[in-house]
Amino acid sequence: MKLTRLIVAIAALITMSTVMTTGPARCEELPEAELEKLDAPGYFKEVKTVKELPESIRKLYPAMADPGKPFNSGCVRTDGLPGMAMTFAMQSKDRLWICTEQGGIALVPQVVLYDISQKTPALIWKITRPMHVGNKESLKKAITGGKKS
Repeated sequence: MKLTRLIVAIAALITMSTVMTTGPARCEELPEAELEKLDAPGYFKEVKTVKELPESIRKLYPAMADPGKPFNSGCVRTDGLPGMAMTFAMQSKDRLWICTEQGGIALVPQVVLYDISQKTPALIWKITRPMHVGNKESLKKAITGGKKS
């Protein structure tokens, strides 16, 4: 039984490291217009807490800690703590960028862009990168892979 768990854990680590080192896991290329909106003055407003997120988004992430607050970031679980944390988010009238970290065998950071113009959020783009995203500049680096936009 212990050997089986060990094999499963090693397989998961190999899978995670492959995903995180071979490039982004995303739906498709980020449309250039979406990247340009990041630099548009006043287009996005930072969202500081999970409670400030639209209800439709909170339903997609039901157990998520606010930025900087404790969460289960590793394999060992503490009762009462969520398994995911929002690290940064910003919202416009029709778009929402949300950056999260999910705990487990490996800490998995993810950046997701939603169209929030309708009742149900529509996924536009997502990426998994091995970096913490805590502000607009690190968001841009995660999106572009560190290249200048």
